[in-house]
Amino acid sequence: MSPFLSIVAADDHPVILMGLASAIQQFPRQKIVAQAHDGRALLALLESTDCDVVVTDYHMNGDAASDGMQLLTRLRTRHPERAVVVCTMVCNPALLRCMQQLGVRRIVSKRDDLAHVGHAVAASARGLPYYSPTIVLEGGFGIGAREAFQGLSAREREVVRLFVSGMAVSEIARQLGSSIKTVSTQKAMALRKLGLARDTDLFQYARTAGLPVLH
Repeated sequence: MSPFLSIVAADDHPVILMGLASAIQQFPRQKIVAQAHDGRALLALLESTDCDVVVTDYHMNGDAASDGMQLLTRLRTRHPERAVVVCTMVCNPALLRCMQQLGVRRIVSKRDDLAHVGHAVAASARGLPYYSPTIVLEGGFGIGAREAFQGLSAREREVVRLFVSGMAVSEIARQLGSSIKTVSTQKAMALRKLGLARDTDLFQYARTAGLPVLH
């Protein structure tokens, strides 16, 4: 078994590729093994490069037949064994749903921190969907949010439910018979797995996932 998840990244903006490389460095088990600057080059690269995950923009300059939905369709048809993460500025709900229908279950908005790409890659290794906060909120991906929530451990889900219902960490610890440190660690792990950085993000996420939230 490979010690890391190998990634082929594609974007027509060099600065984005640099940002992706920097973000992926924060995930020790992930490694970018090749890069492409348009869809045609990406498809050609995949014919000769082994990888676990493809991280690609949705719109790139170049051949229209190797861009957007055409590109994603060809990726899913030619390389169904490779997970796909789309990193895009697109937030149109209809387009996002079309991506989902093609089997793309991990989408990151470029408006969010690029670290979400690393979280999406990690989710692919566990067979889980992943949508960054902007995609969840603007794309109406409440279903994706609930699926990701189910990817947490049973205790992490319980801690999150109690926390967003208005209980303090110390109260949760007493109710669950755990230490404050243990509950804090479980909450932090849940935030990391969901790709969230702050408690305010967690409350927003919980509303999207349909959890009872303190108003």
